[in-house]
Amino acid sequence: MSGPRFLQRLLIILPVAATIWIFNPAGWADGRLGGMSALADDDDDDKGGDDDDDGDRRVRALRPDFVPGEVLLLNPSEAGLTRSQALGFTIYSREIIAGLELTVARLRPPQGLGAINGLALLRREIPEEVSDLNHLYRPQACRGAICSPSAWLPESGTLPAQLACPGQQCYGQRMVGWTAELAACGHGVRIGLVDTGIDARHPALAGQRIKTVSFAPALTSASPTRHGTAVLALLAGKPGSVAPGLLPHAEFFAADVFHAAGANGMEADAVSVARGLAWLKSERVSVINLSLAGPENRLVEAAVGTTMSAGIQVVAAVGNDGPSAAPRHPAALPGVIGVTGVDSRLRAYRSAGQGPQVDYAAPGVAIWTAGPRGRGGLATGTSFAAPFVAAILAISGKGAADEKSGDAAAAQDLGAAGRDPVFGMGLIQAPLRCRPTLAQD
Repeated sequence: MSGPRFLQRLLIILPVAATIWIFNPAGWADGRLGGMSALADDDDDDKGGDDDDDGDRRVRALRPDFVPGEVLLLNPSEAGLTRSQALGFTIYSREIIAGLELTVARLRPPQGLGAINGLALLRREIPEEVSDLNHLYRPQACRGAICSPSAWLPESGTLPAQLACPGQQCYGQRMVGWTAELAACGHGVRIGLVDTGIDARHPALAGQRIKTVSFAPALTSASPTRHGTAVLALLAGKPGSVAPGLLPHAEFFAADVFHAAGANGMEADAVSVARGLAWLKSERVSVINLSLAGPENRLVEAAVGTTMSAGIQVVAAVGNDGPSAAPRHPAALPGVIGVTGVDSRLRAYRSAGQGPQVDYAAPGVAIWTAGPRGRGGLATGTSFAAPFVAAILAISGKGAADEKSGDAAAAQDLGAAGRDPVFGMGLIQAPLRCRPTLAQD
């Protein structure tokens, strides 16, 4: 083929190939193109494997961060509802979220207006009413090569000796000072999760004390269980299983708030998150883990605030949108304990958010946990750092992450001296023993 004709065809093919790869979630999930790393290496193995979620962030940017064609009114007055109808809105749902003292009215904006302009209209014409979009939240797990199926063990069952904890794959437990004695502290502890569904038949979770309830919207497809299973296994995994957890003797309550959204995507709307929090509050959990992040939302803020007012601690991932991203919620809410991730060398996870919302750092890069089809493997993201903090707070009885109050969990200072926007107060450390009120073996 002649040179000019070859170049002409190449110029046609390359953009098409690039477009197919960029918009193919499978390409991002694997993180590779033509056998070569498609993303910069940011993990701690120095072998070119990527643990980054850059691909997930680029795919996610193509989707809106709110439910289209919908606006929420929070605890609306009858006058406010009447006024909204006069403005052309349609009230298609009114829901009382029991336990949170919240009533949510869902409105459809006038035809052709859209959610954003509809919200602006409500806030302009009925400023006394609390209104917002029905924002969307997503799991904070990376989708780089280290998260691809090739990272998971080929067989289920017990870990091989070279991978059993304590071992190189379970560095996270050693870094925070976790011991077998602390694992026995789980008796009498009730821990909640707001996450995807879970695979209760996974060898690491089968037979554990786990209760799951779905709060996803009706007529939506169930979300994949991989994320929720991995997060829960870090806490509840049976000793000696493929993914041993921190508190295997505790009781767990998992609120499934996610639904499938597009190719390999998952999202949870603000109403579903509020429903999940209400249920966990009714179950009298002591700590709630939220390995998710999204925009600021007034309904979620109210739900989290009411939950914390009942004495429940809320731990949330700070998100994987990068150091320059705006603070993500609910981690950025006052009183919520925001968690970032570090690798085995105490280096910050490069995609983690930074800012005053960061309270603690915890292991979050190449963390060994439960995987699909009964396997175990590596996972990365602030999603997997949060459970370490939740477990420590659950057994220590420590409260808000305020070093001045004397009630904060101990931490190893990292980065700049004192609290900083990258590591917060530093790498959280487990207590020497659990609080006396917890029964042990």
